[in-house]
Amino acid sequence: MAVPASAGDHITDPIDDFDCDDQRDAVDPDRYATVNGHTNAGAITIQVSGDGGIMTLTQASPGIAGGPEEDDLFSSIYTSFDDNGDGCDDLVIAAPFEDLVAGNGSEATDAGMIWIVPGSPDGLRPEESRAVNLHTPGIPGAVGKFHRFGLSLAGGNTITHEPYLLIGAPGYTVGKTGYAAGAVYYARGDETYQLTQDSSGVPGVAEPRDYFGEYIVATNRYIAVSAPGEAIGDRSSSGMVHVFIHTITDAHLRSLSSFHQNTDGIYGVAESGDRFGGSLSIINYQHTLDAPIGAAISVGTPGEQVGAGGRTYNGMAHLIRHDNTGEPVQQSYVHQDLPGVDGIVEVHDRFGFNTVVSATTSSDIGTPSTTAWTVASWELPDEDGGDGYNDPQVQVFPATGDPGDNDHTIAHDDYGLPLLTVQDIESLQASYTYLYIGVPGLPGQPSEVYGIPWQNVLGGQNAPVIKIRVQP
Repeated sequence: MAVPASAGDHITDPIDDFDCDDQRDAVDPDRYATVNGHTNAGAITIQVSGDGGIMTLTQASPGIAGGPEEDDLFSSIYTSFDDNGDGCDDLVIAAPFEDLVAGNGSEATDAGMIWIVPGSPDGLRPEESRAVNLHTPGIPGAVGKFHRFGLSLAGGNTITHEPYLLIGAPGYTVGKTGYAAGAVYYARGDETYQLTQDSSGVPGVAEPRDYFGEYIVATNRYIAVSAPGEAIGDRSSSGMVHVFIHTITDAHLRSLSSFHQNTDGIYGVAESGDRFGGSLSIINYQHTLDAPIGAAISVGTPGEQVGAGGRTYNGMAHLIRHDNTGEPVQQSYVHQDLPGVDGIVEVHDRFGFNTVVSATTSSDIGTPSTTAWTVASWELPDEDGGDGYNDPQVQVFPATGDPGDNDHTIAHDDYGLPLLTVQDIESLQASYTYLYIGVPGLPGQPSEVYGIPWQNVLGGQNAPVIKIRVQP
């Protein structure tokens, strides 16, 4: 499964517009593609909306640095943002399992690499692409085994209209003992900065298997980074979330706070395997008209055990309001054992494995009445005689009040979605116009993204659902 790194984020319309025509272009990543005889080398196919032109990129394509190798998984993650300020989105492709050679000459398995491919009115220009890894001049740190540079991506523009790109390397070794403690790279202008839990001003300590940077989301004001492997006390993989702003202080992003399930005011208790921060989404948010602009952060905890009896991986999601002074406030939380919430608590539902919080008006600032909060679950029917396959569903909750009031469930063929036969949800994205649900294609067919108008979900209307896929 290859997912857009923008999954779980609110984005201004349109998304993935590589030819600048104000229409979303189709992207079909296939990280398991065989290229020149190399299995799982990976490929990505793009069809721009303007003229219907189709382009498939691999590491064998002219202009794409490197060469295809077995298990590179090129296109495992991708995102888009306007890197050069020309009004066209640029495509960022990651191969976090790319093998490189370390500085000492040894093989660095799964070191990771990304490519930035410029867009233009004529579509993507791979001949102008540039590759970035931890050998690239100006990138702090060093190539090493299992760093998985590019396993998470987020890009956009700050409120001063400067493009930025965030690159996660959750397997990065910090110091001599911090195996997979994790690092995040923040590129803006001509500078790239490295951020770890040992960086100045960042709460916590870089420890083995924290996986800091496994998920990254951002707005033009705020950045959220999770460390789902973070141990809280003696509870391994409990998880933690860090919040930053786009201000560089002493060569580091300015940290606002961090929080977890043992933080005062946050619902729940940190337990082993919770993976708080196992999905993330963020928008700018103003909880009252006279309040400063803060952030609303959706945090998935897919490993949460709900209730007693060892019912593991039930899942939970939190909506955290974060003001600009650095104080997290629990806005809401939801799981499937709350009154009015559809479904029942089952093993391996992983409720919250993907989430997205979205403003539903053209303003990029959500309010209590204009914010929708969407949570996906696997819904593996272990306990009700099912066939053992996922029966995924998506639930949309209000930003305030009891989550079981005024919620909406999207399952099976609701709104024209083919979820009855789909065994996975690859991505959740949102703009102020659409809730986008990405699903795998049928065998041998490209993946598909369905855009459900918010007016249908929230207003009971029947506007057309759009389908975006590469059409051979």
